[in-house]
Amino acid sequence: MTTPLPKLQKLTSAPLAQEAEQVITEVYAQALTSFVPEIVKHALQREEKINAPYCETFYSAALFADVSGFTAMSKMLAAKGTRGTEELPQHINSYLGQIGITLAQICFCDIYLFPLKK
Repeated sequence: MTTPLPKLQKLTSAPLAQEAEQVITEVYAQALTSFVPEIVKHALQREEKINAPYCETFYSAALFADVSGFTAMSKMLAAKGTRGTEELPQHINSYLGQIGITLAQICFCDIYLFPLKK
C-alpha cells in the first residue's frame, strides 16, 4: 500500500478534509452537468428522495437531415485540396447548428448536435 503525499495526509487529517471533499464534488458535478439534459437536471434538483433504480419518461425527437447540394459542395471543396477538406465539416456544422438554434428557440428544448470531426 502506498502512502499519500505529505500535503494530502495533512489535508485529510485536518477538519478541512470534509470541506475540500465537498468542493471537489461540486467541481465534478458542475463539469458533468454539461452532459446531462435540462429535464434530468431538474429532476435531480428536486428535494424529493429518489430511490434507485429510477426511471422517468419524457418525450424526445430526433432529426435526420439530408443536406441539399452536399455532393456538389464536397466535390468543390475537395478540389481545393487539404484546405477544402478541412472546410467541409465547418460548413456542415454551421448549417446544422443554425437549424438546432432555431429549433431550440421555437420548442424551448435541449438540442444535442454531434459535430463532424475534422
